This record gives sequence, C-alpha cells and structure tokens, in this order.
Amino acid sequence: MGANVAVIVGSFPQWSERFIVRETAELLRRGIPVTIFALRRGTLPFRGDPEIDPLRPHVQMLPRTLTAAVFNLGNFPLGEQRSAVHRELGLGGLARSMKSRSLVRHLRQGGFTHLHAHFANWPSTLGWLAARETGLPFTFSAHARDLFVEPQLLEEKAADAVAFFACHRRGYERLRQLAAGSRAVWMHHGLPLESFPFRGSQAPGREGRPARLVCAGRFVAKKGLTDLLAALAHKELRARNLEVALVGAGDRRWELEDAVAHHRLGDRVRFVAPERGVDLVERMRSADLLVVPCRNADDGDSDGVPNVLLEAFALGLPVVGTDAGSLPEALTPERGFVAPADDSASLAGTVAEALDRPAEAALRARAARAWVEAHHDIRTAIAPLLRVVGAE
Repeated sequence: MGANVAVIVGSFPQWSERFIVRETAELLRRGIPVTIFALRRGTLPFRGDPEIDPLRPHVQMLPRTLTAAVFNLGNFPLGEQRSAVHRELGLGGLARSMKSRSLVRHLRQGGFTHLHAHFANWPSTLGWLAARETGLPFTFSAHARDLFVEPQLLEEKAADAVAFFACHRRGYERLRQLAAGSRAVWMHHGLPLESFPFRGSQAPGREGRPARLVCAGRFVAKKGLTDLLAALAHKELRARNLEVALVGAGDRRWELEDAVAHHRLGDRVRFVAPERGVDLVERMRSADLLVVPCRNADDGDSDGVPNVLLEAFALGLPVVGTDAGSLPEALTPERGFVAPADDSASLAGTVAEALDRPAEAALRARAARAWVEAHHDIRTAIAPLLRVVGAE
C-alpha cells in the first residue's frame, strides 16, 4: 500500500504560507495522494492563482463545531489527551479540540497512512488527538510564533510523534530539547526553482527612474515595517529618488499608515494588497532591492527564515535585512546586506550602501542564488518528509 497523506493546517489558502502549498504540490507531483484538512477558510482576496488553484480539489474544510461542542462536552469521556488539553488550554480549548472528532471520521474513511500537521499550535494539537484515536503515524512542523510564543503541549506531542520538523536551526535546537535521538528534523522550506529564474543584475535607478524597493509580509510587529519607514525618513535616504511597495495585510496597517503620515512619506510609499505568487515574483523581478527589516517583538515573537527572502535570493534580487530571529542563518554579508535589528539609522545606511554598490550587490545576489540551489530546491528539500511518510 502506497503513502496517502492527510495534512492539517490552520487555514487555507493563506497568502503568507506558500511553503505549505509548495510542499503539497511536490508530494502530488510525485504521485503521492494528499488531502489538506483546514480548520478555517483562508483570507486570500483573489482566485486564479496558478500555485493554489490546482490544490483546491485536495482541500476539505473541517466543520465549525465549537458551539455544539460546548453543549456536548459532558457526552464525551475526556481521556488522557483531552485532559491534558483541558489543563493547558481551559474549557474553551477543550471544546475546540472536539473538532478532531470530525477529522477522525475523515481519516477512517479515507484510507490514510500518515497524518502531518503544520504549526505547533492548534493544527498539531488536533492532529495529535486524531492520531491517538486512529493509530496513524503522526508528524508536525514548527516555525516561529507557534514554537516560541504560542506552543501547545509540545512535550506531549513530541513524545507521540514519529518525527517533528523545524525549518531553521534555532527551531531545530528548540525541538531537540523535547526528545532525544533523531526524531527532531531540520527540513528547509523549498522552492520550485523553475518558477524563479535568475534575472541577473539590474542597476538601481537606471534609465532615470526611481530605485524600486519591495517589502512583503504580514503587517505584524516582528516584520519591523515601522523601522523601515523610519529609515526612509533618515538623512541617508530622505533625498533619494525611491519608490517603496509594502505588500501585505494585517491588523497593524493603521500603525503603518500613521508612520507614513508622520514621516511624510506618502509620495514614496505605496500599500499593495497581498498578491498572487506569480505577481509578487514579477514585482521583484522589476525591483532593485528587497528589504526585510525584521525585529524581535516585545512578546518574544521573531521570524524564522522568511520565504520572500528565499524567493528574492532565487531571482537574484539583492536583499537588505536585519540580524533578527533566524535571518542570519540565510542572510549573511556574503549573500546580502545586513543591518542590526531595531536600528532604523543603520538600516537606512545599509539600504544606501546596497543601492550605491550595484556591482557588489550583484555579486552577493549570485552567491545567494547558488546557496538557494544547494539548500532550498523543493525537489531535494522535501526528502526528510518523504522518508517519514514512507514515500522514499
């Protein structure tokens, strides 16, 4: 019997989680049946996405059963696992965990051989409960906020999982603390490199146009967008001819709009709604610089290795970023330009340096492409997951 994989995610499709799309697409390309079970529908404002649309027939939305579960808790024996959920997450968490019962029904009817959950919070909690009830082998991945700020029952899930994955060294070291041996696995996010052809060098501001800067990501504190806006107002960049596209969405947009007004950047900064992957690629292909101004947020949240950074590396777009979170694992002075986090003046100087040294920027971009080819090609990066699900 071949592998048949159930994948649990928090929402689908989600603009900021294309690594899930790419892993799933690669499994399907290899002839491995995959069904994505989503706890809720994603927030993408568009259809017609050539990466996401082929996966839609493979997606099932789990029913929203929270209200019914609250009134029927007394009808279900808790058991060891649900008692642990109750202790750590309270009555509301226990009620939410009842969604795993719907998942169990799907798993028993679908002939699945493996259960894999993305993120160390709710998706893996439900996956853990369903795996214990069905006896399916269980794995989960951990990333950033879900691992360092909002983990759920990590030790319990790690004890039962046949493997658990981190996409960066910092996360891998954290997971290694949970269990001895080789069940903690470092698995890079992969890119379909044929979709990211290396573009070669492009001089900033050529043909008399403004230099084009792109910053793409969720509008949350750890992305450091307020630091970027402060940097644009700094003397190093104030007089330069720049166009800056902030691509994304999030609850903190109001804060960014206030910062744009405060720094009088309205003529240079433009907000762009989340785009299809192919559109973001085209935007980066015509840009002069990607800026990744991440910071370590006050609540302990920090980034892993942002996928947009890997995409820029693959395309040959020069990158300026900070040393926050796990960025230094990818962004080094050999592959880009690095500024200290939480320092808008240094960020401004580093952006200016990257724009003023196009030959050096192109040299580092070529090194970045070679590094991505060696470590982040989806066809090789997915190997650890293939081994665990029995498909290799």
